Amino acid sequence: MTAISGMIAWALMRDAGQLGGAAGTASLSTRLLLGFRPSTVRANAPLYLSLGMLAVIGTAAQVFLPYVIIYLQYGLQVESYALILGVSLVAAAAISVLGGILMDRIGKSRLLLPATMLFAGGLVLMFFAKDTVSVIIAAALALGGMMLATASVSATARDETPDGQAGMVQGLRMVMGTMIPMVVGPFIGAWAIVSAGSTYVDLGVARPVPGPTMFVAAAAVLLVLPLLATWRARLERRSR
Repeated sequence: MTAISGMIAWALMRDAGQLGGAAGTASLSTRLLLGFRPSTVRANAPLYLSLGMLAVIGTAAQVFLPYVIIYLQYGLQVESYALILGVSLVAAAAISVLGGILMDRIGKSRLLLPATMLFAGGLVLMFFAKDTVSVIIAAALALGGMMLATASVSATARDETPDGQAGMVQGLRMVMGTMIPMVVGPFIGAWAIVSAGSTYVDLGVARPVPGPTMFVAAAAVLLVLPLLATWRARLERRSR
């Protein structure tokens, strides 16, 4: 569906004309590299710190998400793991909706750290959760906090996007919020579970069963986020 939508858009959409300014006349390679130039980073430091926080949240999520079904199925010996994931996701969605209403009232930046604490707290509870009910509660809190933190940082980054540079920032978000987390996060998760004592057979190969330590490793990654948030807040106060 994504590919079909892209082809339809390619056929139907029309450019409004040549963009003005240096960005419109620059070559494609220049425009691609513009967002990675040190001068661009210095000129938009709060934006890049927000993107850095997006990378931290995404990396923490990717520490455990690739292994969570294996953990439920072989680690906790839960046969109805699909039910656990379904209920947890629905509950997390409800948390994110209620948190979104709160975000509109108190502001995006003020909600970021509480949402991150909720994410980290849910991860810590996942370390201790062993039965179905406790896993659902812990997973709902972790996923709900993850959604809220992501929404807060994403909305803040959109507010900080320079005029006429939305496309460039979307590309940076793909790098910081998707590519880096999906490369770095699973390696951290694999490192956290490599010493697991039990194994399961996958396509004829014995592999270690993920243990709950991966949730602690994910929570540890989130410790970087308050440092970036404090740095960004100082820059914003200094600019004002």
